[in-house]
Amino acid sequence: MLSMSRSLRLITLTLPLSFMLTSCYEDLKSVEDFGLTSASIQENSSNLSKDIYDSCIRQELTKISYENVEYERGTTLPSAPLTQPTPANILSPSSNSSESFNFNSPVNPYKFPPARIKAGCQDAKLQSEIVEELNQVLFTYVEILGRLASGNTLNFEPSLQAIITSITQISDTRMNADNTKKQEFDRGLTDGLNITQSLLNLYADKQRYEKLKPIIICNNTSISSYIKNLEKIVNNYYLVGVIKEEENKLDRYFDVRYRFNIIKFNNNPERLNNVIVTLSSEYEQQTQAINQKKQGVLAFLAILQQTSTTHNSLANQFKGDMTSEAEKTFCGNYFPKKNENINVSKAQAQKLDFHEIQFTRQTLRNYLKVVKPLAQKLEKSF
Repeated sequence: MLSMSRSLRLITLTLPLSFMLTSCYEDLKSVEDFGLTSASIQENSSNLSKDIYDSCIRQELTKISYENVEYERGTTLPSAPLTQPTPANILSPSSNSSESFNFNSPVNPYKFPPARIKAGCQDAKLQSEIVEELNQVLFTYVEILGRLASGNTLNFEPSLQAIITSITQISDTRMNADNTKKQEFDRGLTDGLNITQSLLNLYADKQRYEKLKPIIICNNTSISSYIKNLEKIVNNYYLVGVIKEEENKLDRYFDVRYRFNIIKFNNNPERLNNVIVTLSSEYEQQTQAINQKKQGVLAFLAILQQTSTTHNSLANQFKGDMTSEAEKTFCGNYFPKKNENINVSKAQAQKLDFHEIQFTRQTLRNYLKVVKPLAQKLEKSF
C-alpha cells in the first residue's frame, strides 16, 4: 500500500545538495557531507515512521502481559480485591476490574495475539505508512533537484507519476477523517501535488535545468506548508500520541506487577526485595528506550524546522526586493494547468549570480552545522 517514512530523505539534505552541485562543484567535501547526512536521515526517519506501528504492537503485547498478571493474581490470591479475569492469550474478554486498561477504542474481539495485534493496530499501520509516504514526497523533491542540477537528464517522469498516484491513495484512505483533519490533510495533498507538478514541469522544459531560483521561490509556500503538516503529524500521532500512550501502558503494567508481588511475597522479605530490584531494572530499561525515542523525534522535528527555515531563507534571498505582485507574476506560469504550454520567462531562466552563490554556500554551511548533530541523535534513537 502506501509506504510512509523514508525520512525525509529529506528536503533536508538534497535540497541544499542541489545548490552545492549547481554552484560549488569544487567543494566536494561539502557535497559528501550532505550526501552522508541525507543517507542517515533517510534511513532513520524511515525507522521512526515504522515505529508508529511497532509501538502499537508493543502496547498490545503489554496489555496481554498486564491481563495475564491480573489472571495470575486472581487465581493464586483469591482473596485479593480483584475479579478473576481470563488470561488475555487464552480466551474471553479482558478483565472487568477497575485496574484494567481503559481504552477509548472499541474492544478488540480477538485473544490470539497475532489476530489481536492485526485488529488493534490497523490505524497505527496506516498512520505509519502515511508518514513514510509524505516523507518520500519530500525526499523525491530534493533528490530530483539535486540530479537535475548536476546535469542528470534521466527520465524521472515515472517516479513523479508514481508519487501522484501515492498521494491519491493516501487521500482515499483519509476520506472518513473528521472535517478539521480532512481540511488539513487536503491542504497537504495540494502542496504535495504542486511540488510534484513543479518537478514534472522542470523535466518537461530543458531551459529550466539548473535554474533553481524559480523552483525555490515558487515552491517555498508549498514546502513551508508541507513541512508544517509533517511536523504536526509526527508530533500529534507519535510524540504526543503513540509514545505517550505506550509510556502510560508501561507504567500501569509495572504497577500491577509490583502490587501483585507485594502481596505474593509479603512473608518473604528477601525474595520480595530481589523481585523488586529485578522489576525496577526492567522498568528502567524500557523507560530509557522510550525516552531515547522521544529525543529522536524531537531531533527529527528540529531537522524539519531547520530545513523549512533554510528553504525560506534562500527563497527570500533569491526574491530580493520582489513585491508580492511581482512574485505572483514571476510564478504565474510556473504551475500551468493540465495540457497548458510552459512559457519560460527570461527571469525564470537566469542562473544564480555571484552574490547569490556566496549566500547559498554560507547558508548551507550553517545548515549543516545544525543538522548533522541532530541527524546523529536521530540515528542513535532509531
